[in-house]
Amino acid sequence: MPKVEYNNLTFDSGEEIELFMYLVEAQEHGLIRSFTYQSPTWQLAEPVIETIEQYGKKGQKIKPKQRVVLKGVTYTVDFHVVGAAEELGIPEYVDVKPKFTRRDSDAAKFSLIRKWLYQRHEILVHALVPIELFRTTFAPAATKLTAKTKQPRKGYRNLPSVKEFKLQTETDDESH
Repeated sequence: MPKVEYNNLTFDSGEEIELFMYLVEAQEHGLIRSFTYQSPTWQLAEPVIETIEQYGKKGQKIKPKQRVVLKGVTYTVDFHVVGAAEELGIPEYVDVKPKFTRRDSDAAKFSLIRKWLYQRHEILVHALVPIELFRTTFAPAATKLTAKTKQPRKGYRNLPSVKEFKLQTETDDESH
């Protein structure tokens, strides 16, 4: 999958850019404290290295040769969100997923990595589809228009802005 540039950062997908835009607006409006993209990284498995004894021409031991039999495995979370994100329905560690995927192997791979990460580090990473989050909270202003024509995007037209969302949640809080 080709990488996508936005705001001097390289993202793996358009969905990651949309969540980035969302988190920027959420932070600007005090809904979250902070967030990082592509951080932190955890070691899931150490590499397996084989040591092969080496001998010189006269049979004396020389420096052993090493070769990697199995590469180590690491996982880098898409987003780490700090602050009152739970109120928005955003977990602390997020892996962005598209609404539709053509390859079930990606979902299976994430499922395994997620279990491995929890077992090894007790870290729970949640899959998040940005448009589903937007439907329950707000859509970032930059996602509401198409990139080329700057016309309203069909699926985003009726989604509230961050200001409308905050006003609604404040009204809901006062009525309870």
